Amino acid sequence: MIGYAAPGGSKGASSESNNFEYNADNIATNEATNTAGGVGWKAKNLAKLNDCTSGYHWTITLGAVTSTTTVSQYTASAGTDAACKALTPTFDQIGK
Repeated sequence: MIGYAAPGGSKGASSESNNFEYNADNIATNEATNTAGGVGWKAKNLAKLNDCTSGYHWTITLGAVTSTTTVSQYTASAGTDAACKALTPTFDQIGK
């Protein structure tokens, strides 16, 4: 099993690097349940990157949380903007 702490650390919190803002969105510390299909993590490029405009283009959508530490499934997405997808061409393959 691989452990992971989402950027921001708690529900709605965010953190930043030089180029990105990361938001824990629907993830809460020790949250026992989660609505399936909710966005659990998202990343926003703070400035335009090549032809990719600034915005939240990268997300992780969660399946149901089966315990306080286990997410049963998740789906990574680089959104619909082809210019942003080109920056991370295999992001949507995470976990597959």
